[in-house]
Amino acid sequence: MHCPTTRYNDVSDRRANRARRPLGRLEHLEHLEHLAPALTSAARPVYLSADMSALARERIGIVGLGAIGGSLALAWRDQASILAWSRDPDDRDAAGAAGIPVCQGEGASWLDDIAGSTAVVIAVPLGQVAPVARELQARLPDECLVLHSSGLQRREAIGLTEREFQRLLGTHPLAGSERSGFKAADRAMFQGATVRAEARATPAQRERIELLWRAAGAGRFVWGEAGEHDVLMSWVSHLPQLTATALAAVLAQRGVDPSDAGPGARGTTRLAASDPQVWVPVLRRSPRETAEALRHMTTALDALRHALESHDGATLTQLWEQARAWRAGAEDTA
Repeated sequence: MHCPTTRYNDVSDRRANRARRPLGRLEHLEHLEHLAPALTSAARPVYLSADMSALARERIGIVGLGAIGGSLALAWRDQASILAWSRDPDDRDAAGAAGIPVCQGEGASWLDDIAGSTAVVIAVPLGQVAPVARELQARLPDECLVLHSSGLQRREAIGLTEREFQRLLGTHPLAGSERSGFKAADRAMFQGATVRAEARATPAQRERIELLWRAAGAGRFVWGEAGEHDVLMSWVSHLPQLTATALAAVLAQRGVDPSDAGPGARGTTRLAASDPQVWVPVLRRSPRETAEALRHMTTALDALRHALESHDGATLTQLWEQARAWRAGAEDTA
């Protein structure tokens, strides 16, 4: 079964429906905040008249309706013409109930409908990016902007040929959730978030990428090489995930009842709730720096253990102050 005849949501009709009744002052301000959350009041008229006009001309296809794809769909729902699809029928149903136009067909029918897009975001687990990209590239026009949001960006990690890779650009938001599926989607997920995108994008592509992600709430863009991105993720993404998983596993092996854990243990192990079906493929394709990061972690833990066993307060204090200083910097940039 194909999507309905009106495939993309008609943004002009939605805006017209809202315009039929006057907005109260508070509601009007909230509406502006939703459309341009990251901009100052002085910049909003320019954004709304120029960028919003450019955004309205886009027909955005979203493949994958988990935490990232679902959040993008919610953020763009009232700003642009979108059409989404997921292989998970529960996610499709949930997104449809949230007012997101969704292809309901199984098989390849969704590809024909998404083929009318001017921009497509592939927001599926890493191991699915390559097959989805191949299917889409066979149908999308050359001028269509094709992006993915995966946590790794190297060609080898994604699993594409050089020619296939050239048509796909990585745009990784440093945001997300330990939960999965559309139930984890949040319209405000990307508010103020950093997006790390591939520097090989052309100036025109960069302009469109920033337009799309800013409309979803992103506040900062870092353009770099795919390999550099993946090395950084070894430290700021993979290591925290592995550390949280190890800590939760140790507590489980020790037989600690989760009800006995306070906010510190719950917060520190939050990432341990992540889906291994999402993370194991990422770790299998991660650069060797991920293992190096783990070695540094075990070295730090060994230093703490030796300091405890030898009652070495000076070493404990030194490591603690180093950690506190880094954490304070992280708070400053949040």
